[in-house]
Amino acid sequence: EAQIARSTVADVYQFIQADLSLADSLFANSKAIFEGNAKIYMSLQASKALQARLALNRNDWEKAYQLCAELLKANYSLYTNAEYIDSWKQANTKESIFELAVPSNYSSNSIGSYYVNDSGNSYYQFGPSQDLIHLYGQNDVRAQGGIFKYPTIQTAVTSVKLIRLSEIYLIHAEAAAELGYANEAISDLNVIRLRGNPQLGAYLFNTKDLLIKEILDERRRELCLEGFLYLDLMRRGQSVMRNDCTGANCNVTYPNDHMVLPIPQQSVLSNSLMRQNPGY
Repeated sequence: EAQIARSTVADVYQFIQADLSLADSLFANSKAIFEGNAKIYMSLQASKALQARLALNRNDWEKAYQLCAELLKANYSLYTNAEYIDSWKQANTKESIFELAVPSNYSSNSIGSYYVNDSGNSYYQFGPSQDLIHLYGQNDVRAQGGIFKYPTIQTAVTSVKLIRLSEIYLIHAEAAAELGYANEAISDLNVIRLRGNPQLGAYLFNTKDLLIKEILDERRRELCLEGFLYLDLMRRGQSVMRNDCTGANCNVTYPNDHMVLPIPQQSVLSNSLMRQNPGY
């Protein structure tokens, strides 16, 4: 079998971008033939949103800014504060850009049940850390969501929201802040910040560094449990600090070899060109 060396991170990013650019060109000559929830299918807008994420992780602020500006003009809209919690129970929502399909007859479990351990006791298994609770503060509607015992009788799984308009606002805000467009960044930030908690006052500009910190905090509030925090820490060169941890490695100072997972040993043994990551 062929022995293939590992590609660089830059090569992988370029491959992803080339794939998405090709998809964009194909969408131009395509015609929708499906019915029902169109947001469970890839679209030109979903491709642009993925490219905006890619640009964010590459610190390509100009591209992230331009892509998000296009998406903010597209046919999507945010739910209000009052609508926010119930919107997670719905499919094909006005705020969704891309959703993961769930069969309509799949009614035996809810997404929350996947977080229950084998014994059936999930008590605090996925409890929020105190710093996350404090980050929300009082009256933030997003802190009212979670996994509860019988809050309402709904056992069916709803399509999973993979890309939402609120994420695009926050990518646009961060890119705008980096490019020196502070007023735009603050405007985007306040849209999401005040949707979560209308009782807060609007964020006012202080310094660029503090503005970016507030945008990152808002990403943590809005995108909590969606898998972005660790990547945000890495791209910003920030350490991992866990205040509700009793293990031996609660805090990891950036940079650190262990911030990257090891390559599986079988992959290393079966490929003479594969090199294990440093520190393992």
